[in-house]
Amino acid sequence: RVERGSTAKLERVEGALKVSTNARIVAARGKLVTVTEGAYFEGNAEVDCDFECDSLKVDRGKLTVTGDLTVHKGMDVAHSVQVDGMITARDIDVGGRMVARSVSCGGSIRVGGLVNVKETLEATSVEVGGKVEVSGAVKIVDLGVGGKADVGGGSITGHTRVGGVFASTAPLEFGELQVYGKCTLPAGCKGQKIST
Repeated sequence: RVERGSTAKLERVEGALKVSTNARIVAARGKLVTVTEGAYFEGNAEVDCDFECDSLKVDRGKLTVTGDLTVHKGMDVAHSVQVDGMITARDIDVGGRMVARSVSCGGSIRVGGLVNVKETLEATSVEVGGKVEVSGAVKIVDLGVGGKADVGGGSITGHTRVGGVFASTAPLEFGELQVYGKCTLPAGCKGQKIST
């Protein structure tokens, strides 16, 4: 257990890790901390290294990771998560906002508010209540966004449904694209069906 407001130097945790509010985790050796079971964060916390765990849960506040975040199973964040590196997880559930350099998810991503990814985003399905911004290429099967979606090309092979505005800045390969507002696509896009 990492106490409230303290800084813990960790390397490998056999078992589960409980982290109190406003705590900070740093790597004792190298730049990776590994937790063999679940990591549970009560509130705002800072992880100043690469972090790997079996499952991740954040009750409230914001989790900030300066390195890469690897979660073998599901990741459940009540409010927001910000990762300077890459997020890798099987399933991602975030109540508020998710910010990362890149995201690779084997299953589904569900975010209540905002998704901001600087490079690439890979997932089977992505459901976002508010806004999605991916500067690099996407590789998604199904995409559902309540408000606005901006992607940097790539492929969305299944069904895309966007409530407001959809734009791609580079060639996009898509299955069925359904936009209730405005849709902007560059030259070189390929798809099966568009309705706006």
